[in-house]
Amino acid sequence: MSGLVTALLLTSAMVLALSALMVTARITRGPTMLDRAMSFDVLVTITIMGIALDAALRRDAENLPLLLVATLLGFVGSVSVARFSPGSDDLDSDDGGEDDGAPARAADPELDEGSDAAPAPDADPDADPEADPDVDPGPSADREGPR
Repeated sequence: MSGLVTALLLTSAMVLALSALMVTARITRGPTMLDRAMSFDVLVTITIMGIALDAALRRDAENLPLLLVATLLGFVGSVSVARFSPGSDDLDSDDGGEDDGAPARAADPELDEGSDAAPAPDADPDADPEADPDVDPGPSADREGPR
C-alpha cells in the first residue's frame, strides 16, 4: 500500500477517534434523553466507520457481516427511540420556558374547551349544536328507507 493511502487512512482514524471523544462528551452532558439517544446513534455510526476503516487498512473483507449487523442494530435502535420517545422535553412554552406538563390555554375563552368561562346567555346547554330544526337532514343511516 502506498504511503499516501496509509497516511490518509491513519488521518481518518484520528478524526474518527476525536469524533468519538466529542460524541461521548455529548452523551454525558445531554441535556435531554433524545440528545443522548441521538449521540449514541452517532457513536454507533462512528464505530461502524472505524470497522470499515480497519477493513480498508488491512484489505480484508471478513468484517463485512459485522458491519451489516451493526448497521441494522443502529437503524432499529434509532427507529425504536423515535417511536417510543414521548417527544422533546426542551420546547419553550408560553409561560417563559418552563413546562409544567399542562396544555397551553387558548387566548380566546370560547375556543378553549376546558375554560371556566360561562356559556353565552342565549346558548342552550342541552341543545345539539349540530341540529337545526329548519334544515332537512337528508337521508341518513339511522332512518328506515324503502327496501
